[in-house]
Amino acid sequence: MRLLLLNLLLAIPCLSQGNVYIAVLGGIATLSGDTRTPAAGPVGVAFYEPRIGAAWNLAAGFHINDWFSVQANYIGNRNRLGWTYFGDNLRTLLPYQTAQHAAVADLLLYFRDRQNWVRPYLSAGLGVAHTRSELLVPEHQQPETSNNLLLRSAVGVDLRLTQNLRFRYSFSESISGNPFAGPVPSKKSFMNFQNLFGVALYF
Repeated sequence: MRLLLLNLLLAIPCLSQGNVYIAVLGGIATLSGDTRTPAAGPVGVAFYEPRIGAAWNLAAGFHINDWFSVQANYIGNRNRLGWTYFGDNLRTLLPYQTAQHAAVADLLLYFRDRQNWVRPYLSAGLGVAHTRSELLVPEHQQPETSNNLLLRSAVGVDLRLTQNLRFRYSFSESISGNPFAGPVPSKKSFMNFQNLFGVALYF
């Protein structure tokens, strides 16, 4: 705790330096799978099976000092998933297209200063996610939408390419309320895992 307070105090003189950066990343998203929900009535059990989809992250940040940064993110992903229902000796599979968009504020902790060519980091943040899911059946085009608070944590690394340009890799996990209702709502938390690659431009 003393070390954390010392670093924050040392950050105050650096606020005037205007050390900002932007980052553009793309990659893949994997949703939490095999969510099983017991249900009353004709449906006995329901679960969904997600597919890997595309993901992206646009970010703008501010270097408080060599060790801490704050970052604002727009994060999105698109995935397909299939809801499967079992009951009364019947099996029904319903295909869905989903899209999630999130705004997240992060605090980053770096383990090396900006003079190093490799800078691993940890980050954590809070945000809000908007999820839209649409049943891919011609006679049912009404989408379902949901808004949820989320907690996001990530590990990553910045690799120096030039004086102001970095290659960035990030692996993140977001946890929120489950946005997929369907005929059988799930009570489990929803997790979104993202592997992202891109560049960060330091100013």
